[in-house]
Amino acid sequence: MPFSKRARGARGALLNIVGPAAIGLSLTTLAAATLVAQSPDLVPTSVTGPASAQIGQSIQATVVYENQGTATSSNTWQGRIYLSTDQTITTADIHVDTWVQNTDLTPGASDSHVGTFVVPSVTPGTYFLGAIVDVNDAETESDETNNSLAATVTAAPAIGLNPTTLTYAATVGTDPPTQVVTVTNTGGGTLNWTATVDQGWLDAAPSSGSLAAGASEDITVTVTSSGR
Repeated sequence: MPFSKRARGARGALLNIVGPAAIGLSLTTLAAATLVAQSPDLVPTSVTGPASAQIGQSIQATVVYENQGTATSSNTWQGRIYLSTDQTITTADIHVDTWVQNTDLTPGASDSHVGTFVVPSVTPGTYFLGAIVDVNDAETESDETNNSLAATVTAAPAIGLNPTTLTYAATVGTDPPTQVVTVTNTGGGTLNWTATVDQGWLDAAPSSGSLAAGASEDITVTVTSSGR
């Protein structure tokens, strides 16, 4: 409580003594907050193409991709299409096409690319058609392990003949030696082949067959001079 006192007979100023004032204290409890980084997540959702193809053939492949993250993908990034002998698509596989994504993808939005390319000179067989999005790592994503996807494409069968021509020399009454033509499936899948003759003095056996990729079969060609 404040009070004042002046001493008798003394000269001077009035001394005011003030007691301590009440101090108000307010305490506020702060709740812990969890901060979650907002990032895009680019994911290929489908890769489609023809069921079979021949070496040197021009084909198309379609890649559909989506931003499954929580932030907009706004950087310019590259995507690539590959041919692979297995379902694990990497940059070490056979690169056949590239595209550039230069438009934004908001969370949940999707886009697609249709690539046209010529099947390169590869060993015939079954290949996986695949794609990698953001192959140049232009985006910082919440998951960097889901940027690739594979589909299956099988090389079409193709016929190979060796030799491609036969020449015979014979005299009347004497048959020339038989000759052999080897037919090979130089493509993929199954090759169904047929050999036909249009002369009575010519014969080919067997006259048909089926060959798996890389397989071969001999056709024996016979000339009967008496049939002329």
